[in-house]
Amino acid sequence: MWFKVDDTFADHPKALAAGNASIGLWVRAGAWSARHLTAGHIPRALLAALGGTTAQANALVKAGLWAAEPDGWRFHDWSLYQPTGEAVHATKVARATGAQRTNHQRWHVMRNLVDPDCPFCSTDRSSDQ
Repeated sequence: MWFKVDDTFADHPKALAAGNASIGLWVRAGAWSARHLTAGHIPRALLAALGGTTAQANALVKAGLWAAEPDGWRFHDWSLYQPTGEAVHATKVARATGAQRTNHQRWHVMRNLVDPDCPFCSTDRSSDQ
């Protein structure tokens, strides 16, 4: 999935206040959070792995881009700009199902083959009866 960044972010007062090094951390942390579906939560233990420092995290908090939490940080207004974990999961399922249906059409329907292990073959056959 994608971590969305507004095209006006580069000159937003919060980004300018945080500074480039902190914004680099913000971007890497956002991509990590989107990938792992943490709803914008960044565990304290992950900071160094993302190449960040406590000073950079504090700059993000001071600029209003992150909120400090006991066990790490959270992106400000994550849910306003990023899809929920449920939406991401639904998109992945829909894409996978679409790909499976396309493969079924290509390898079974177009070749007049029936695969007993293919859920689409059994569905197609039951609708023919």
